[in-house]
Amino acid sequence: MTAGVAEILPGNELKAHHHAEPELYYIIEGEGVVTIDGLEHTVQEETAVFIPGDAIHRIKNNSRFPLRLLYVFAVDSFNEVEYVFSG
Repeated sequence: MTAGVAEILPGNELKAHHHAEPELYYIIEGEGVVTIDGLEHTVQEETAVFIPGDAIHRIKNNSRFPLRLLYVFAVDSFNEVEYVFSG
């Protein structure tokens, strides 16, 4: 397993992308919106989201505070994950 913590500042986002590996987000603090294959899901502290492999997804912080999330991939190294950004 490979895991890390990402922080998204207010008004910012991780742009739409996909990768072959499934991913898990666990929201540590803050709130925002995760979009997976066009469906929006509101997230907040203690929310877990499963993202299937090859699903186009993004996460946006729409609050006034930082959004921190734990991300997890079932691979040995983050270098194995190839991000493909949309348009």
